[in-house]
Amino acid sequence: MTNNIQLIEILKELVEKSKDYNDGFMTPKEYEIQISELDNYDFLIFEELEKTERKLWTKTGSGIEKPLIAYVPTLKIKNDYVSFIPTIIREYLKEIEE
Repeated sequence: MTNNIQLIEILKELVEKSKDYNDGFMTPKEYEIQISELDNYDFLIFEELEKTERKLWTKTGSGIEKPLIAYVPTLKIKNDYVSFIPTIIREYLKEIEE
């Protein structure tokens, strides 16, 4: 990944912008924001985050031999918008700050 400090700043901004957003109960909902509203937008980092998949959920149970894991892109860029699931961004930020 590119500059770790810059990545942390970007993730912190995304967390801050989405702090009052209801993530959803069973199925997490995506938060969408215009790129122009972001102070720390860096095309290369955002493009890399779009290619990076993160774990959304793991399903286990008595009838499942191997846990099923669903992955999603860290974020998506479409036209002038960035969309992401806030819980994924928060978890990713915690991981890289440790």
